[in-house]
Amino acid sequence: MWFNANLNLKCTDRSVEYDTGVGGLTLGGGYGYLTPAHGLAIDNLISVDYVLADGKIVTASDVENQDLFWAARGAGASFGIATSFVYRAHDQKGPVWAAMLRLDIHHLPAMVVYGNQFLEICEEKSMMFTGFVKIPGFGNGPSLMSILFYNGPEDAAKSFYADVLKLDSTVLKMGEVPFSAMNTYLNDSMAHDLRRSVKGSVYMPPMELSSIETIYRELNEFALEYQDASMSGVLIEYIPFKNVIKVPQTATAFANRGAYANVAFVMTWTKEELDDICRGKARLWASRLQEEFQKARSAVVDASGLDSVTQDGIGEYMNYDGLGSHGDKMFGINYPRLKELKLRYDPQNRFNKGPQLI
Repeated sequence: MWFNANLNLKCTDRSVEYDTGVGGLTLGGGYGYLTPAHGLAIDNLISVDYVLADGKIVTASDVENQDLFWAARGAGASFGIATSFVYRAHDQKGPVWAAMLRLDIHHLPAMVVYGNQFLEICEEKSMMFTGFVKIPGFGNGPSLMSILFYNGPEDAAKSFYADVLKLDSTVLKMGEVPFSAMNTYLNDSMAHDLRRSVKGSVYMPPMELSSIETIYRELNEFALEYQDASMSGVLIEYIPFKNVIKVPQTATAFANRGAYANVAFVMTWTKEELDDICRGKARLWASRLQEEFQKARSAVVDASGLDSVTQDGIGEYMNYDGLGSHGDKMFGINYPRLKELKLRYDPQNRFNKGPQLI
C-alpha cells in the first residue's frame, strides 16, 4: 500500500496516495492531484520489476525489455507480477490549499459553467472534483459537492476559485495543508467493509447542463428507492490535461489520454441482494455517458477542432472497473500491439483478471 511509502516520504515533504495500492494505480495509468503538473503515474515511471508467466524475473524500462515497459504502462496487470517500481520524484515546495464544499443544488448550472471554463484554463496548479454524494446531516439524498485543490498559497487559491467561493455553500473543510494530508482528503467517504463498484466514463467539454441534471435526478431517485445504497455517488474529475496529452496516445499502452474529464459512478451498499442492481445501474449510466461522449467528439472532429491524441482516446479510465472488458475497448489504437505482446509474454493467459487481451 501507499500507506508506508506515505509515512516514509512525509519527512521529505513528498508524498503519495494514502489508501490506494501502488501497483494497481500505476499499472492502470495513475491520475492524482499532481497530474496537471507532472502527468500520469506511468509518465513518471522509470522502471518496473516483473515475475513473468514463465517464472523469469526481469526489469522493464526504456533501456531493457522496452516492449514490456510499454505494455506495463497501462496494461501492466496483464503481463506478470510487478514486484517493485522506480519513479521520478518531484520537489513539492510548501503546503497546498484545499476545500470541500456542499452547495445547494440550484447552484448546479453555475458549477457546470465553471467546470467548462476550468478545463479551458487548464491551470496546472489546480484540480477540482464536482459531483453528487450523500452528506450526513443534509437529508437522505445526494448533495452537490465540490473539492477544490490548488498547489500554492491560500491567497492565490482563493483568487483562482473566486467564482466558486462566492456561491452560498457549507464549508466542510478549507485551508492550507501539507501535501501528505491532502492525500487523505477523501478517506472518510471511502470507508472499508462496504460493497462497492466503480464504473468510469468521460465527458467532452463543454458539458451540457441537461445531461448532468438527468444524472442527478436519477441518482436521487435511486438513493431514495434503495436506502441501503444511498451513499452511492457520481464524481466528475476536472483534471487539467495539457501534460497528459502532450504524450502521444501510442507512447504507452494506456489509451485514455484526452482533452476531456473523467467521470466515476461510485456505487456503495451493504446488502448482497443489491449487487446486480447497483452494478447494473453504474454500467447503465456510464454507457449512456459514453454514447454522449462519442457523439460530442465526432462533432468536434468534423469541425476539425480536435487534437490527434484526443481523437484516439477511449473515453474510459481502466482503473474504474475496466476489468472484464475486452482489450480492444479498453486499449483502442494500442490493442493490436498489446495482443501481440501478450502472446509473447503470457500465451496461456495466466494473468487474466484485467481486460481480455487474447
